[in-house]
Amino acid sequence: MTLLQFLEIPAPAFPAVPPAAAADTLRPSVFRVGRMLLAESRPPVQIVFLLRLVAFAAAVDGVGRLAGTGLLGLAGWSMIWMSVYVFNGVSDVDADRRNGSGRPIASGRLPVGTAAQAAVLLAVTGLGLCALCSSRLTVLGLAGLLIGWRYSAGRVPLKATTGGIALAAGSGVLLCYAAGVAIAGRSAGAATVAFGIAEAAWLGLCAATKDFSDVEGDRLTGRRTWPIVFGDRVARRLVALASGSLAAVFAALALLSGGGLAVAAATAAVGGVALSVAVLCSPATGNRAARRRPYRTLMVTQYAVNVTLLISPLA
Repeated sequence: MTLLQFLEIPAPAFPAVPPAAAADTLRPSVFRVGRMLLAESRPPVQIVFLLRLVAFAAAVDGVGRLAGTGLLGLAGWSMIWMSVYVFNGVSDVDADRRNGSGRPIASGRLPVGTAAQAAVLLAVTGLGLCALCSSRLTVLGLAGLLIGWRYSAGRVPLKATTGGIALAAGSGVLLCYAAGVAIAGRSAGAATVAFGIAEAAWLGLCAATKDFSDVEGDRLTGRRTWPIVFGDRVARRLVALASGSLAAVFAALALLSGGGLAVAAATAAVGGVALSVAVLCSPATGNRAARRRPYRTLMVTQYAVNVTLLISPLA
């Protein structure tokens, strides 16, 4: 039994390629595989995962503990989430092709079997590095792997339903923030915890922004995302309502908090309003880049909020 069969992921049928290209695809160098794994794991998303951890560590106790074993923990945390996203690329190969993705697995440049084996290796190595940092970080890393892999695998993976997507996205945020607290080695205050929960809720509810540009492939694979279940117009209104409501929560946190947390909460409030506008105004058809505007707004806000949280305590 292969890894793909054990995880109940059907092996995709790759299109025919010229003999020379096929040989190169079957025997890529280690360096080339590493580059393709990095590309498959979506570097902008990986940076956000690390940024959340570092930002919360800074908010709790500065960045002084992010050295020595803390750096090993950061490396391990990064490998864990790379594993999750590479494994997602393995499971999503057919839908990604239908949606026009040019990532290495979907394009056939990175063989599915090689990617699946690399995902396992990244997971094991990442957990090992986390264990060298702290037991709490190891437990959080294991939880991230379980949720991340469950997002992509199983008879009804989390990615197949809107609720599952929200759970996975929100849990990822909370785990990153909890990992930052674990590395800092101190407890987070009530306002900081409330901010983290609000961020997790915002990303969980608004993760549907990615689905607006992927309807064709998602319908092909039987997913039940908001645009498919409710229709594009209603789904957009739901996301806009959720984002606007949480923008109000962030605004309240900004008024009730102090220091860097207030600035970060204010930034999140502005981002929440911007996302509501983007999701209501972006086109439902046509250019895929334009349809992905809400998702890009979501990611830009994530960068802005967490960078603000990181640098504010240092100012």
